[in-house]
Order: sequence, then C-alpha cells, then structure tokens
Amino acid sequence: MAGPGKPSKTRKTKSSQRRRQRGSGGVFQLGDGIWKVDIELPRDAVTGRRRRPSRTIRGTREEADLALSRLKTAGDQKRLPSGGTNARSVAAAMDQYLEAARSGSLELAPKTVTTSCSAAKVMSNTTLADGRRFGAIRLSRLNWEDIESLYAAMRASGRGPDWIRRCGTVLTRSLDRARKRGLIDSNPAKDAIRPKSTRKKPTSPLEDDVRAVLETVTGRDPEMADMAVLLASTGMRTGEMLGLEWADVDLAAAEFHIAAAVTDGGPGVGIIRKATKRSDWRDVPLTSAAVAAL
Repeated sequence: MAGPGKPSKTRKTKSSQRRRQRGSGGVFQLGDGIWKVDIELPRDAVTGRRRRPSRTIRGTREEADLALSRLKTAGDQKRLPSGGTNARSVAAAMDQYLEAARSGSLELAPKTVTTSCSAAKVMSNTTLADGRRFGAIRLSRLNWEDIESLYAAMRASGRGPDWIRRCGTVLTRSLDRARKRGLIDSNPAKDAIRPKSTRKKPTSPLEDDVRAVLETVTGRDPEMADMAVLLASTGMRTGEMLGLEWADVDLAAAEFHIAAAVTDGGPGVGIIRKATKRSDWRDVPLTSAAVAAL
C-alpha cells in the first residue's frame, strides 16, 4: 500500500493509459456546427515541444470525422510542418512561396519572381465583395468561391484577364506548397474558374513589308541587316538570336540549334545567357540568305 504523498502504482498505470499515442486524434465540439480536430505527433526534435496539429471545421460531425482522417493521413505521410509556422493566412502562404523562390529553393527566373511578388501584393490587398481583404482570409476557411470572388473583384478594378490568370498561377502554386506542408488539406484554387486568356495566334508580316524593312536596314547598317535577315528567315526571338553562339551553328548542314537566350538576370546579376525551356528547344533549317548573313 502506498504511503502518504506517494502516488499509487494504480494511478500511474491509469495515467499512462490516458496518454495519447502517436497519430491518435480526436474531435471536439466548440459550438453549434463548429468542431476542432487534432492529432498527437512526436515532440519536436529541436525544441522538445509537443506537436498537436489541429483544424477548425464548420459543418457536420461526419465532415469533422473526415477532416480528422485527412489530418491523420497527412501525419502518416510526414506532410505536417515539424515546427511552428505563421502561415495561417493566404498572404502568409504566398509569402512563404515567394521566400522559397527568392532563396533559390524554387527555381524561378528573376523576372518571374518579380512578377510573382507584384501579383501576390495585388491579391493580398484586394477587397472582396463582402468587405474581406483576400490576404487576411485564414487558410482553413478559404474555398473556391472566395477565389472566384477575388477574380471578380480584380476584373471590376480594371485588371485584364491575362494578368488575373498570372495571379491565379501564383496563388495555385502557393496553396499547393501549403498543402504539401500540411497547412491545408486540399488546394481550392484548382476548383476555381479563371478568366479566359485573350491571347491570339501571332500573324506573320507580309512578304512585301519584310522586303521593305530589309532594304531600309541594309541601307543604314549592314551588320544590323544581317541580324534582320536571320530573324525574318528563322522566326526566332530577339533574345534567342542574341544568345546564339557558333557552337550552335552548323553551316555544312545549314541549320542551327536554339536552346538559350540572352535575358536580364535582375539586380546584382545583369545580362546573362541562360537555357530556355526545353519545350522551346529546336533545330532550325537555314535559308541561303541566312547562311550568307552568318
């Protein structure tokens, strides 16, 4: 029999039995139609703190049970963050995505990073029809209707469909990154309908117009005329032509390989020659005029 002040073995055993096992979870009702689901994970290896990821669910008990199952699956697949994170809002999720791009852990071109930062800022500061600021919406409450409301608000402010589609790409990638880290269970941006693009198929200039340009350039600068001949006879972009090297040219076979272009690398980098997307790599046959120009 245990003495005064000493815990009994029976109590210790019951206390041990009450400890939650790794991966175990529960559903707790916070109010009418409001539930909290959480699971127990191993302590953080660095801080030693308990890890109990949770979600707040608004709906039925069945929906809460389903959310608990998804949370357990994310824990088993090690998709839940190992430490604390402030990425609880849409703006914070986009900030984490941009920080990864700036640090180099995500491979994005400097211009793409700059454009993505501008897009994230516009989306975060956009006010929806119900008065909410989009960037302040909690990730756990974000749905596809909020995102379509964002697109509508951007259209109403005068933003074009191509810019909105670009913003949608940044948002989708940010939320997908948040999903992989267990901050959300699914990516609602994939269910939202974006505005249709206004891009049209480019049209080639008329032959007489091309000849007139070549004649004008030849009379002013013969070397520039050679560049104009290459552009007119191959259809390559200006940056691709500026990035062309002799190693890419095969005069005997009358063709050259396009796989790089000159571009602006951004502050601290300057003008650089870099590989283009693999989908843009191609072998281009050369006309006799192009061979002569080279």
